[in-house]
Amino acid sequence: MDASAKFNEKMQSADPKNPTDSQRHDMLYKSLVKAGRAEDYQNIINLLSPLPDIIRYASSGEFKNVKVGIIGGGLSGMAAAFELRKLGFDITVFEPTTTHMGGRIYTYYFNDNKTLYGELGAMRFPVSHETVWHYIDLFKLDTEPLLQSDPETFFYIRGIRVKNDSEGKNIFHKIYPQFELTVQEMNTPWPALLGKVNSYYLSTMPPDIRKQFLMILPAYDHRYQSIENLSSRQAL
Repeated sequence: MDASAKFNEKMQSADPKNPTDSQRHDMLYKSLVKAGRAEDYQNIINLLSPLPDIIRYASSGEFKNVKVGIIGGGLSGMAAAFELRKLGFDITVFEPTTTHMGGRIYTYYFNDNKTLYGELGAMRFPVSHETVWHYIDLFKLDTEPLLQSDPETFFYIRGIRVKNDSEGKNIFHKIYPQFELTVQEMNTPWPALLGKVNSYYLSTMPPDIRKQFLMILPAYDHRYQSIENLSSRQAL
């Protein structure tokens, strides 16, 4: 099977558009099982889910004529404005950009009828982000599965440009020799190398410490702090 055929096969087997909650949760659970961290499933669902509806904390319209200023019209600012407006607050969003709202969410259209466009800001969100999916479902937005690999793209590393062939031969033959790798590393595809790094650091922590990655706390466990600021280069 040539690269083009493999690419088309990937597209056909991609995750469905607009997945239901049960489909998303199934994908998440299966990926955690594959990674050997099935015990993280409930922590992820609980910690990334939205809080109860804001009108459970106060009556709808209770704060009419009370003024609130929100700095920034990104996703967080817009969500805050939307929720606070349910309680009646008089909202003003302070946004320095005059061309669009949405912060990093920036779709650029290259033609007038908007058939050619590109995402110049945010690129993707995982199936585990319950709060994001809450608003996607609420506003009935369409989603598209993320294309993880395309043989028509390129890698450019240390002055060398190679095509992203489906078998990774270009990486093995032209990029790997630029680095001091062990024999085992030289024979391991780069996604697997990165996966080994990620799994190593996560597997050294128990689930109750791993969940701190998803929490805002006044203080964190020392095991979390030891890797919190590691760059990918340092981790590798």
